Amino acid sequence: MAKTTPATLAGRVIEEIRGKVDDYDGGMGAFMQSIREYDDLFRVKKPARRANTFSNPRLTEFSRATIALGTLMYRMMTAKDPFFTTIPMDFMGNPFDPMGGMINYERGQTVQHAMMAQLRAAKYRQQLLKANMYCLPFGTVFCQEDYRVIGVNSRGRRIPVTDFIPRVMDQVAFDRGTERIDDADWVSTMDVASNATLQRLIAEVELVNAPWNKAALQEAIDLNEKSNTINPYVLTRLQRSGISDTDAISRRKELLMYYGKLDCLNDGLEYVCALINRKILVRFHANNFQHGKRPFRVAKWIDWAGPLGIGLGQGIGGLHKSMDANRQKVQDNVAFAAYNIWKRKKGTISDDDLAIRPFGFIDVDDHNDITALNPSTQGAEAGLKLEDLMKQEIRAWSGATDTLQAIVTDATASEVAIA
Repeated sequence: MAKTTPATLAGRVIEEIRGKVDDYDGGMGAFMQSIREYDDLFRVKKPARRANTFSNPRLTEFSRATIALGTLMYRMMTAKDPFFTTIPMDFMGNPFDPMGGMINYERGQTVQHAMMAQLRAAKYRQQLLKANMYCLPFGTVFCQEDYRVIGVNSRGRRIPVTDFIPRVMDQVAFDRGTERIDDADWVSTMDVASNATLQRLIAEVELVNAPWNKAALQEAIDLNEKSNTINPYVLTRLQRSGISDTDAISRRKELLMYYGKLDCLNDGLEYVCALINRKILVRFHANNFQHGKRPFRVAKWIDWAGPLGIGLGQGIGGLHKSMDANRQKVQDNVAFAAYNIWKRKKGTISDDDLAIRPFGFIDVDDHNDITALNPSTQGAEAGLKLEDLMKQEIRAWSGATDTLQAIVTDATASEVAIA
């Protein structure tokens, strides 16, 4: 058997990872389209206007339910803040040393304050709220927990933290053949990175001995391409968020992280790999966590059959779109009644005569020569009653009742009153 050279091994690793992620992108098109629809519902983005219609409304019920339930979950999770207490096991200390217990207690408090400082530096509570907001509409959220250094404290000391980063579902890929994401053969995340981000990764090699390949990262920084391999679904989301400068996006690079087994090695080990633009391998090593697990937490709103959970999008998305269509018909009916069409006897009244002017007159031979077409508004009244019924069905399924309305970003349960 021919000996595998490192260069050949790197090429095989890159080819395998690129093939797996490309297959996921191609095979999950329908799911990604639904993610985009749920994103539109939350953003209250108006649907495309249909032919021969006057309005294209988007109601706010989906957004209201997501915010109400997301903040409720957040308040429940942060009801006890901090959510841990550090107590020394030998609190009493040495009976011949009365101050020993107090010293151990103070050391425990020091550890607790350090952990709280790390949570603040990582913006854990803001990220927790964001994770809740992602989980509700999409049904599933990935939270990545990487060890990194975030700035320095007031005393000039670096702050190493375990980050907590919620991932939108179009930033994540996994083995589509799995029944449980925790047991998937591989999991991958895709980030949009700048050269400054790659420089920070080089600095982490010195700061926390992070296993990045500095030479490969520098090669990626020097890479000058007019196009990149950023996930098209991520690009679409960025553009829909207002980042429409294609030149600015093209100067960015894709940082793809891969956690899982590699068929080209077939040794049963779990590997951690990183690719830039799916062509430069900047990180490659076996999983070095003591627990052997991946740095991810996967949460589901309703855990049902299959690897992904059920969220508001699957549960009420279709009914919400029906409610939007019903409102469109109501608005068109009301607009037609307010700005109605007129009928006139042919050849008797000119268009100039119909211009609105104070104290104006229109001369006609017969009062039937000009008549307003007044549509019945009973249909609009029935439509509004149907809308109320649909809202009650949505609230019954989601549990987001009329009084469950509170928005909070950085407050505990004791500081928030339910509106």
